[in-house]
Amino acid sequence: MFLVFSEKWPITSSRGVTWDMVQFHQLFSSNRTPHRPNDSMDRFFKTKTEGVAPHHVIVNCNGVLWKVDILNSNNEIKSADELYAILKFIESNSIDQKKYSVTKLTTTDRDTWAQNRDELLRVSARNLENLHDIETSILFLTLAPGKAGDQSSFMKTVLLDESWMTWQDKSVSLVIYQDGQVATQGDHSNIDAIVLLQVGDYVAERVRKELWHPCKLETFQTPLRLDFELSEHLRNELSLADVSFYKNKRLYRARPIHYSTYGNDLCRTAKVYTDTVIQIALQLAYVRTHGMFAPIYETASTRKFYHGRTETVRGCTPEFVRFARLILGEEKEETTSAKVLFEEAILAHNKLMADCMDGNGFDRHLLGLKKTLEIMNKGCGPKWAVPEFLQNETWRRLGGNGNFLLSTSFIGYMTGNQVGTIGYVAAMRADGYGCFYRIGKDRISVAVSDWAGTRSNIDAFSGNVVWALDRLQEFMSGKSKM
Repeated sequence: MFLVFSEKWPITSSRGVTWDMVQFHQLFSSNRTPHRPNDSMDRFFKTKTEGVAPHHVIVNCNGVLWKVDILNSNNEIKSADELYAILKFIESNSIDQKKYSVTKLTTTDRDTWAQNRDELLRVSARNLENLHDIETSILFLTLAPGKAGDQSSFMKTVLLDESWMTWQDKSVSLVIYQDGQVATQGDHSNIDAIVLLQVGDYVAERVRKELWHPCKLETFQTPLRLDFELSEHLRNELSLADVSFYKNKRLYRARPIHYSTYGNDLCRTAKVYTDTVIQIALQLAYVRTHGMFAPIYETASTRKFYHGRTETVRGCTPEFVRFARLILGEEKEETTSAKVLFEEAILAHNKLMADCMDGNGFDRHLLGLKKTLEIMNKGCGPKWAVPEFLQNETWRRLGGNGNFLLSTSFIGYMTGNQVGTIGYVAAMRADGYGCFYRIGKDRISVAVSDWAGTRSNIDAFSGNVVWALDRLQEFMSGKSKM
């Protein structure tokens, strides 16, 4: 945060192009505030040259919320020893208040939360002050009462751990477990995931390099406890929020795949992008699991443009389909070699990625037109019909309107082979998969998510991802037998 504040955070470049950095400015002290009919994205951060920025964080322990100023009297960041002493004080003075923790209200649907937030404001002026402190804070940090456990179980619960743990509106929320593992939640409507992951990697690297032994301090600045006043209606809403949260929690699944046969070094030697190889592997895995081709979403960054975000790469190309059918034995009389078809699939995907990064994709354009029509049709003027192709079944089956069966994204390179941060979100569709991967010199890590009770099968799909990566190695080492 201090590097961003002082405008010293390094500029990002990719494939020789400098990227727009505004999202780092938006990362801290941001809040997606609930309103009806639309939320507002409120950003309070300022750099050193822009003025005074918020300099407090909110710490949550056992459902009790505390406001912690991170600056000392000289406007410098407090020492690690003083911050540690403050956290120990919070831990010792937070008697269990999970049952009535206001954070639970943020887990409900946005309209319900907007209504309950209005009720909080109506109940007392103290609630108004507390909400202002939370919504303007740099980030929201929770001291979890237990251990995160092994990686598989940790991933399963990291998005939906306990209902009281995270203020869902904040752009950055951290949960620190007693075994030292850290879960980070970021609001994707405010920033791209890669932005949050870059910051997480930087922090993790610093932690690994420094061994710190805290010194006991007798004096430190006492944090401010934030107590909310609750009406009977709000107490009832807290109970309803709990029921809804734990019902959803049972449906969510996630699993890590750590593949160590090869990684970026082999792909560079073969002169192919590792990202493209993984994309083909994910699609092969889906076809092998379900016997059909899937509409696939891959993130393409458009940050070479002013305030750019992303575009959609629709990677299920005709070239990939030809290659997949041969590999899976559906095309017995194919005269073109599998090696040639693999190279054609690689080139087709690379062209799509380049086109999307250059602003020549169409998904964001069509979304913009659709939302513009919706806004225009709310007025008093003549009504405009939404184009028929955006409403028919074919558009939906191709992934339109958020119906991609594979939702995927490359989330960064590892430092050597150190996995570091693993980032992921829930699958876009209930019967689909989320696949988010990091690339190392000699390994690939994929975080897979899906939803229980549907035709998705996370066990079979994960196994087939490994099978596909093994199969594709042949085409990068000159050992293909086909």
